[in-house]
Amino acid sequence: MIGMNTSPRRIITATLGSTAIALAANFLGVTSALLSLSPEAVRRQRLDTFYPVAGYKRHIDPQDRYTFIYPVRYVADQTVYLRNADQAYARRTQDPMLAASGLAGRPAMRATGPDVAFGPPGKDSSGEENLSVVSSDVPAGFSLQATLGPPEAAAGKLLKERIAKEGEREVELLRAVERRSVGESGLPLYEFEYVVRGLAGRRFVAHFVCVVGVSRGALFTMNSRVPESRWKEARDGLLAAAASFELLS
Repeated sequence: MIGMNTSPRRIITATLGSTAIALAANFLGVTSALLSLSPEAVRRQRLDTFYPVAGYKRHIDPQDRYTFIYPVRYVADQTVYLRNADQAYARRTQDPMLAASGLAGRPAMRATGPDVAFGPPGKDSSGEENLSVVSSDVPAGFSLQATLGPPEAAAGKLLKERIAKEGEREVELLRAVERRSVGESGLPLYEFEYVVRGLAGRRFVAHFVCVVGVSRGALFTMNSRVPESRWKEARDGLLAAAASFELLS
């Protein structure tokens, strides 16, 4: 090495540098493999936002309202992403300084539909298997227990009013439980699992896992669905996603 005018120090520095680059770029999945050795510790540090850990990645709401993990095989729904990006731009152009400059557009409308959605890519992206979060405003004083009642009563009410329809769709509630957000907020959450059967037209059977919670004057609903025929395959991933959902404040 000395004869080639290459010092050991330079070799060590170059090796460390290339190793750091490989880790940062997750070269050949090395970083994910190392982080997956201690997934819970890594998730507490939110490193799974950048690298897949034990088969999952993390989504953190841009407004820091909630977070959850989702199967790494899922990809973001670009239609939802672009719609929300347009809404965010519309809100920014309502800034007084922009308005004074003549750049402001029409009054911003609140986005409709999911805040975010994920699902299988490519040929599997039929929409029959997906995971999404929807937020909606609620009146002052609204709470899970006081407004909706205990978990089973809340699930029964929501499923009857929003999903079941005599002669068209029937719903079977499998479980309804209450838990707390695992983070610092400790806010209560209801988790439901149910099956929906289409009775008219195109018949179908779909499996759902739903988590609802209230924070900052809004009701948040994380909902995942998959055809019953694929439930066994998707079960672990969707249950893990639901169990990870937490309200941050």
